[in-house]
Amino acid sequence: MTKLSVLFATALALAFPGVAHAASPDGDHTFTGTVQVKKDLPAWTACTLTAVVNVSSGVPRLKSAVLTGAGPCATMAFTGLPSILPLDFTFYPWVVIAPDVGMSIAFPPGSCFGDLSFIWSTATPRTITFQNILSDLPGIPPPPCKITGTLTQTSGLLNLP
Repeated sequence: MTKLSVLFATALALAFPGVAHAASPDGDHTFTGTVQVKKDLPAWTACTLTAVVNVSSGVPRLKSAVLTGAGPCATMAFTGLPSILPLDFTFYPWVVIAPDVGMSIAFPPGSCFGDLSFIWSTATPRTITFQNILSDLPGIPPPPCKITGTLTQTSGLLNLP
């Protein structure tokens, strides 16, 4: 039975190398990049997104996500962070931030709320990619908040899960 457990753990680590915990990457890991966002405006707006993933006891959680830039970027803010639950790697490389994350927008007024999903890359440095439709947050009222673009890890250990 012990051999079967070891075999299963080894297979899991090989199948999901980005999720395996080879060494403790505890601490903050920063990801930054340009993303395109939109809700009620007809065109996409380019903003800089800086996200911090905190790992404690080998468990990653989204600590913060801040949009900066000109125009509408300054009117958008993520809510519901830091995340209480760990990042959900059930459908890896597709990762879900739970519980629900929100986005409030001052101009034009609106908000969004739901599970925020992205693609987690195991390349070095790690990346987080938001894709149109996959990363949409349901709008209150509709349409949804849309986000596309890639963030690259800029600080923290490179062996982040």
